[in-house]
Amino acid sequence: MYDLASDIMNNKVPAGALHLYWLGGAGFILKSSDLTVGVDLFLTDSCRDQDGRFKRIVPPPLSPDSLDLDYLIASHDHGDHLDVEAGPVLIGPRTHTRLFGPRSVVEHAVALGISAERISELNRGDVLLLPGISLHAVTSDHGEYSADAIGVVFTIAGKTVYFTGDTCYYPRLWRDQSFRGQIDVMLVPINGNAGNTDSRDAAHFCREVETSAAIPCHYWIFKEFTGSPSDFVAECAVRAPKTKVIVPAIGERVVF
Repeated sequence: MYDLASDIMNNKVPAGALHLYWLGGAGFILKSSDLTVGVDLFLTDSCRDQDGRFKRIVPPPLSPDSLDLDYLIASHDHGDHLDVEAGPVLIGPRTHTRLFGPRSVVEHAVALGISAERISELNRGDVLLLPGISLHAVTSDHGEYSADAIGVVFTIAGKTVYFTGDTCYYPRLWRDQSFRGQIDVMLVPINGNAGNTDSRDAAHFCREVETSAAIPCHYWIFKEFTGSPSDFVAECAVRAPKTKVIVPAIGERVVF
């Protein structure tokens, strides 16, 4: 039987290549020949409340104790982006993982018992140059839901990946971005709920960024979150025809 965690951890990526895995929701793994990086991983059912709201409707594709990442980025302090159950496992005695996120993430992670020595702030406008990767934290307009939420532009294995984070679409915020026309793949929400783009706005967003490719995310994780990848494909065909849309299965490896 296929073992996703083993593939992620043991897959030998050729130099200059980037392997990307969607883990459901807004969660991704970026893997180069040197690094394994997690972004907004949600690997438990920790968001479910006592009334059954925000119950996972898709099982986690792997267990957090099967991963030992180099870096983990949490774009904001919501439970499906900073997993309160998985976080201390991913960044614990068993691993060497370092966590990066805005101040609210740092404060919450420390409250969860994660060692402050393994956490670094990554706020809007920050650029971190790390071995094998650079992280550029950019604006993410998640409105009142999370005032300091970020998107991240990754440069890794010679590729530029734009993870938008949870965000609405306002053209005036994106037209002056310095990375416009330089993105190889954009990871963008399409659920249209709780301060996020829907398929139409996500397609407009792709057009403004002039991304070469796009992968939709943040849909079909809770019943409260809608979103249709087929609608996103159709909207991009009209509004961002130069963007190649890739719709992976959860756990599928996409090679760049």
